[in-house]
Amino acid sequence: MYKFFTISLMMISMLSTLRAQFGSTIPASQACNIGAEAAIADIKQGAIRLLIVGGIAPKIYGNEDKFEQDYLLKYHDYGCMAPSPMVCLAAYNKEVFKYLDATYGHKWREDVREDVVGLKDHIMPFAKIFGN
Repeated sequence: MYKFFTISLMMISMLSTLRAQFGSTIPASQACNIGAEAAIADIKQGAIRLLIVGGIAPKIYGNEDKFEQDYLLKYHDYGCMAPSPMVCLAAYNKEVFKYLDATYGHKWREDVREDVVGLKDHIMPFAKIFGN
């Protein structure tokens, strides 16, 4: 009986973790190690990052260094182990996207890596309106 109880608790814990990372609707301000608040603080400190969860074998683009220099930020690839739920990482990046739009206009969108967390959700509304 004790084994069954222990295994059940482990399964519930694993399922909760997976849900939090890949389908959670948890507000970023309540459950995030890295979220919108962290992005705002990083922007104020000039330590801006774009977050990526690239998997086991991260993809390398040719223009990363130039993009980082042009827009004064760094790509941060967590590999396959995200430190917060994906919704939190998307909230972080969304604040960075707003900053980039306000500072550089839409030019940065032509050069940014396509696998930045939350990028497609940020750009899609504009594409539907303007056809980009």
